[in-house]
Amino acid sequence: MSSSSNSSRVRVNMEYEPSVYCTCGLKAPICTSRESGKQFFGCQRWKDGNGCGFFRWKDDSARRGEGDHEQLKNLVVSMRGELEGLRELMQGRIVVVIVLVLMKICQQFPVKP
Repeated sequence: MSSSSNSSRVRVNMEYEPSVYCTCGLKAPICTSRESGKQFFGCQRWKDGNGCGFFRWKDDSARRGEGDHEQLKNLVVSMRGELEGLRELMQGRIVVVIVLVLMKICQQFPVKP
């Protein structure tokens, strides 16, 4: 099914190429306003209220390919931040494991005065 109705004012289509992605990293549906007939891209999560607020007119998207580049750059920056957070978490866990191993070794081989 290529299009569905999210409301009485907008028609939504997810089957198009090339894909446009919102800041959430999800494929942005191409929506058509029933009032004006203008097409635009928006975040899939707009109805949930949990979306990124992404919005772009289709005309603008066709004219400026740099928009996709900017989106990808923002996504990479966001992913780098998440990766750094995971790296810090793992480093902390590695320190805990090393301390636990050393404690176990000290229990098995107590130091005699």
